[in-house]
Amino acid sequence: MDDDVLEQLAAVTRLQSLSLSSPEHDVTGLGMLHLTRLTGLTHLSIDGYDEEGWAKGALDEFEDCRIKLTSEASPPDVWQQLRDLCRRNIDCLENLLEEQEALVKQQARQLQQQALLIQGAQTGLMQLEQQ
Repeated sequence: MDDDVLEQLAAVTRLQSLSLSSPEHDVTGLGMLHLTRLTGLTHLSIDGYDEEGWAKGALDEFEDCRIKLTSEASPPDVWQQLRDLCRRNIDCLENLLEEQEALVKQQARQLQQQALLIQGAQTGLMQLEQQ
């Protein structure tokens, strides 16, 4: 079980309960970040993960490399608990930052396109007024 498998598993968005075992501890923070797309999860258990990249004390609440998250909320918030946990991992933070930068660039391009459309419409109105 590694991060690539978790990325594929995260596409099964209707999952409500997930229990993973990774004896080789191949699951990293980035793999866990993929699982935050599972917004319907009410239970998540990860047995075995890579401790590299985590902030000091970030995983102190979990024993023996076992993460257990549950939710009684409606809608379930396990994905949010996991996202908050992932924010304590440097690799996850870098990934989240890259995603945000890509979104900002995309929004900037859309705004430029809208500005050009508005400019064209204004030019068309000015030509109509001159006629």
